[in-house]
Amino acid sequence: MLYRASHAITVLAFGDNHQFDVTLPPGSILEVLRPAQDDRFIIVSIKGEEFLVLESDLRTRGEFYPRRAIHTERFKLEKATLAIGDVNGKRVAVTIPAGDIVKLVSKPSLWDKMVDVLWEGRMVAMYAIDLRLRGSSL
Repeated sequence: MLYRASHAITVLAFGDNHQFDVTLPPGSILEVLRPAQDDRFIIVSIKGEEFLVLESDLRTRGEFYPRRAIHTERFKLEKATLAIGDVNGKRVAVTIPAGDIVKLVSKPSLWDKMVDVLWEGRMVAMYAIDLRLRGSSL
């Protein structure tokens, strides 16, 4: 899954890169690879090199870059994941338990970081990046 920096984002090098930080300018493309050991971070690839980025920074300072589509419509969540649902006409946070399966209803657009999924017969919205990091495609 690709993201484009909409604002400057600081990433951390690790391993053989001697642990330093780099500030990426807006417009930089980051490929999300996998979660890091520390749940606050995601491992991303930038021009073939791996870096750590705070998940919160990617969500608030990046935008989904739709060059590469999500290849499946169903995901099994490996971790409990937050979503936004509708209860009696009000938007509320709901937790989708680990092990549950969601069906992708809308693919993310360039400006929309959220996707609609069907879970237990009801429509909820969740972050596209959560499908990549906390789910596995079926």
